[in-house]
Amino acid sequence: LDHIEFYEVSNGEVRDQAVTGDQHPFSSRPMRHRTFVFPVAMPANGSTDVYLRVTTAGSHQVPLALWKPDAFYEANEKDMVGRSMFYGMLLIIVVFNSFLYAVLRERSYLYYVFTNTTLLVLMASLHGVAFQFLYPDYPELNERVTLVASAVIALFFSLFGRTFLNITRQMRFRRRVFHVLTAVTALNTVAAFFISYELSTRLSVVLAGVVSATMFGIGLVMMIQGHRAARYFMGAWVMLLVGAMAWILLVAGMAPANFVTRHGVELGVIAQALVLTFALGQRFSREQRARLR
Repeated sequence: LDHIEFYEVSNGEVRDQAVTGDQHPFSSRPMRHRTFVFPVAMPANGSTDVYLRVTTAGSHQVPLALWKPDAFYEANEKDMVGRSMFYGMLLIIVVFNSFLYAVLRERSYLYYVFTNTTLLVLMASLHGVAFQFLYPDYPELNERVTLVASAVIALFFSLFGRTFLNITRQMRFRRRVFHVLTAVTALNTVAAFFISYELSTRLSVVLAGVVSATMFGIGLVMMIQGHRAARYFMGAWVMLLVGAMAWILLVAGMAPANFVTRHGVELGVIAQALVLTFALGQRFSREQRARLR
């Protein structure tokens, strides 16, 4: 949310106001928190009106919640513990696959390391954690990091999908499709450094959908044909899809708010990463046995 104006009105008078948003320095927030939190002192026997004016170039959703302070801090601590576990698991996966790449020098491990590293940067940016702790005085940098990471992750995942599924020269059509995906996502990555937030997010979302649908289709065909890697690939995609759908149903008001629906994307990402890491680990084991033979 680029720009937020907050007004607390009681008995026809403005008692408190604030101007903040993602295009303002982090210090503009009334409370130092990764989301937008506004303290409101509500009188016991009176009324308080709160007015918000929100403008943004991105997705315009303004979910509101009224908290008592103790309940808010308790929920915030639990949320940060969960997010810390998410970041930690992604870091472990990055380190593990970096070790595999150092031993085998196979590009699929390297692309997977880049994919998960970029995913870690993107999620930390979307969660507001990176802005709060890394560059609180540079909102323009925070915006550009989000845009570039969104574009880069599609590029690296295209490269990873091609090597993980072992698209050989004999698979001419599939190889050509992956070359096109790589070229388009590379162009989008370069564009993310220069074009506007609104246009870049639209392009990244569209390309993410195209990349996902294409790799899902190719993976499904290869799984039907009996390719071992495609089975793990499709299993990982289903994990991510289920997690994303749980979160989408929550946002649409069609599912109850609980741990699974609130953190559906994170749970799907971790499940997908674990399945693919297990598959890469098995490939490492098979190749080591082959070398011994």
